[in-house]
Amino acid sequence: MNRFTFFDSLRGIAAFIVLVGHYFPETYFKSLPVINLLSDTKLSVCIFFVLSGFVLMQVNKKYEINIFHLIMHGIARFIRLFIPVATVSVFVYIIYNLGFMSQSVLSENYTNWTVYQKIYAEPISFIQLIDFIFLEAFFFYDNTTTIIPPVWTMRPELFGSFVIFILLWVIYSLKLKINPLYLASLSIVIFLFYYLSVPFIYYFGFFLMGASIRLYHDQNVNLKRISVYWLLLALFTKTVFEFINIDNIFLDFFFASLIIFLILRCKSTHDLLDRKIFTFLGLISFPLYLLHVPIISSLGIYLFLIIDNFNVSVIIGQWIVFIVVALATVFLSYLLLNVETFSINISRSIKKLIYSPYLITNDD
Repeated sequence: MNRFTFFDSLRGIAAFIVLVGHYFPETYFKSLPVINLLSDTKLSVCIFFVLSGFVLMQVNKKYEINIFHLIMHGIARFIRLFIPVATVSVFVYIIYNLGFMSQSVLSENYTNWTVYQKIYAEPISFIQLIDFIFLEAFFFYDNTTTIIPPVWTMRPELFGSFVIFILLWVIYSLKLKINPLYLASLSIVIFLFYYLSVPFIYYFGFFLMGASIRLYHDQNVNLKRISVYWLLLALFTKTVFEFINIDNIFLDFFFASLIIFLILRCKSTHDLLDRKIFTFLGLISFPLYLLHVPIISSLGIYLFLIIDNFNVSVIIGQWIVFIVVALATVFLSYLLLNVETFSINISRSIKKLIYSPYLITNDD
């Protein structure tokens, strides 16, 4: 199976969960069982990283690889990420300079969302736009000057991808057969750099864990499938941990990896995730992830200002705004599918220039 379509859907669901988690404030509502999973942005981002490692780790013993292949795949990966990020950055620059990022004072009913005004409180210059697109988004991210806050994940995404490419290069160059358990152990060791206060390096643990899951799958394709109840048990355990406030980055790392592994081995979840609504979310997952904060900061803030003039309860008001913001984000993400297709085609064209040992299919 060259493409794991159910993982496309999982990425789409995770992107929508990030939207939900960022929109709703940190209240008791978000800590309720099940709901805490449907708004868990940290778990979703961990799923993104582990999935990237999984889909990039494609070993084909018929081919060989050299430094040129490695460089070209790195360039293709950068272009794949760069074009959507640049497009959404230009979109944000335009709507800001057209006056759609309102700084009008929100009433006390909606002060939880003033954080989205603060993101765009300072003018966005053309120089800042260029700097963000070419340097900050992928190399020198700064939360105080960002144009798209979720773009912080692009730097670990890009360099984590390079780690997988280098690993593949080593495998081909030395003709190694790596035990997935050894690779999983290495990913945990690297992840522990987080607790040693070594910045950035620990992100590579996510990618290597995804790579180990892929190796395990490829070496054990004919293993007996597992029951969906194991997945439900994992989700139940995670939601209980969240409810009783047992939460840290290692648990997110563990459960993201476990969820991906269990979905991979559970055929019944493939059929569920291949439903049209989930595959559609998978198609628009990247632009949805990039667009949701600018949409909340523009359309969302304006709707709060308007709806506050009516005698509507705060709970109803925030749900009305959420529905409109979610629909608008989904619609604009759909309009950006042409940009997605363009970035994919450019990336594939670069990879076709070389005799490729692995094709990045699922992450296209």
